[in-house]
Amino acid sequence: MQLCIYRVYNRFIFSEPYSVYRVSLNGMTSIGNGTVAPLTARTNQSTPGKPGSVQLERISSTELYLTWTSPSDPNGVIIGYRIVWSILRDDKNMSVSNSVSKTEIINNGSTASFGIDKLEPYSVYRVSLNGMTSIGNGTIVTLTTRTNQSTPGKPGNVQLERISSTELDLTWTSPSDPNGVITGYRIVWSILRDDKNMSVSNSVSKTEIIHNASTVSFRIEKLGPYSMYSVSLNAMTRIGNGTVVTLTARTNQSSHMTISVTQVYDITTPFPLF
Repeated sequence: MQLCIYRVYNRFIFSEPYSVYRVSLNGMTSIGNGTVAPLTARTNQSTPGKPGSVQLERISSTELYLTWTSPSDPNGVIIGYRIVWSILRDDKNMSVSNSVSKTEIINNGSTASFGIDKLEPYSVYRVSLNGMTSIGNGTIVTLTTRTNQSTPGKPGNVQLERISSTELDLTWTSPSDPNGVITGYRIVWSILRDDKNMSVSNSVSKTEIIHNASTVSFRIEKLGPYSMYSVSLNAMTRIGNGTVVTLTARTNQSSHMTISVTQVYDITTPFPLF
């Protein structure tokens, strides 16, 4: 009797990556099914599905905190995560078109959080996250959020102008780095030297709080003639006072002269008249 050996090949299509399948094989004759030969095999890995429960939390004006859980469809062995972030809008809510993205590769499949620091205050950031297998990057999850407010930078173009012997005019523009929503301005002034150029050591400063972010000028009145004043200005957000700008200026000389009469004499007599 001649024995013939045939090799039969068949391809099975399975829907799930990196999953174990059991395949049973048996021969058949006209009498019926033969002995079953059970086989098991695992499909190859693929790129993973998206991470779960992704959250982006604001920690401070310069920090965000990203958390997640492992993908529900890992499609293989998760070897790590890839995080990419970039700024979308600055603290003046202006679009940032030339933003350069930054990337962090986490080579640890069990890691489930990451802190992003050294960011700009009160700015909108886009943060993307995906898992990785040995095959490559998985489905991306993208979130956006704005960092918290901070205290503002210094006002711009601050000028202090002499108006009269008792008045100074202070003008400025909004800070180039507001770091939040400007709620107003704080002005503090005090006398440094009097009209005789003598230092005034016991000077009491005065303060004006302007609760209007659109205000860009303030007149300081009821000052001493020909006296040197120190004037400080800072912007405010709800977080607090910003960087202070201080200027000094002397008021104008007074055009009025005060004559004090203590005694009156009659030119015809040597005796004083009272």
